Amino acid sequence: MNKFFSILCLVLLFGFNIAKAQNYSTHKVKQGETIQGIAKKYYITPYDIYALNPDAKKELRPDSVLIIPKPKVANEPKITIVKELQGFKNHKTSRRETLYSLAKEYNVTEDDIKKHNTFLYANPLKKGDKLQIPVFKTSQVTETVEMTKPYTVEPKEGKWRIAYKFGITVKELESLNSDMGDILQEGEIVNVPNIKNIDEKLIDEKYSYYKVLPKEGFYRLKLKLGLEQETLETLNPGLKESGLNEAMILKIPFTNEAVAYSAVELDRTQLIHKIKDFSKKHIAIMLPFRLNRVTFDSVSVTKNQINKDRYLSASLDFHSGVLVAPKGYSISTHRQFISAL
Repeated sequence: MNKFFSILCLVLLFGFNIAKAQNYSTHKVKQGETIQGIAKKYYITPYDIYALNPDAKKELRPDSVLIIPKPKVANEPKITIVKELQGFKNHKTSRRETLYSLAKEYNVTEDDIKKHNTFLYANPLKKGDKLQIPVFKTSQVTETVEMTKPYTVEPKEGKWRIAYKFGITVKELESLNSDMGDILQEGEIVNVPNIKNIDEKLIDEKYSYYKVLPKEGFYRLKLKLGLEQETLETLNPGLKESGLNEAMILKIPFTNEAVAYSAVELDRTQLIHKIKDFSKKHIAIMLPFRLNRVTFDSVSVTKNQINKDRYLSASLDFHSGVLVAPKGYSISTHRQFISAL
């Protein structure tokens, strides 16, 4: 009974590995290859490779084997076989030879043989027929597929929402858009991975979302969020294979405690667009100069007191900054506050 159970477990495990392998392939690194070149070859991003091969970030060694995920591009590249006629081989048919056997022997099609031996269109192949067998040079032409596509920022969308939607990190999104500002504006056009619509993730308002910090592992997340690794992997398909990565966006259960780490801290509001009164402002600044403690008997004594008094030194630095404030604002020192602290 135990033996039967062991065999059954092995069969199930083997079946699981086969199913898992359908979504991944391997690549043996050649001398001179780069991550960018390999990613382009398989229509994936460098981040996709790093997610499954973290050691490749440090060094890409020749003869090492990389795990390559299945591409998610919207339109998978089409491969076309191009045949270029190079010449002919003479062949005299013998008994029992057929067009099928000749096509298989010379790695051509039956139509290729008929095309260059037109008498075969009207007559069957016979023993002693003299044929010209075409010789082709074949090559593969792969259709170019764009790795990115333009995306229009929707209302209330920030970087983390777009990054999560297209399965990348915030850093990855920023790398695809070198001129991207800190705050995204509604209607702005940005570059995103060219994945299929069905592969885009939706933001579920019933959940919170958390951005993974540098050097943060499952143990730290358990202490911070109270979530087991298994729970995070269940809520985030693909996390088990890729592991945690800096700036990765994770879906987490919505709780009052989680809000502090979720979308609330990731979303920013650009207050400059909420300004309605653009009239010139007069600002009063109160600084703790504590002039009552300064002795003005001599320049040297005064300088010495300024250097030793950290409150006075900081106040003077701040006051100097006010004096060189940008033009357009009338900033004046309305009153100096003499502190007795």
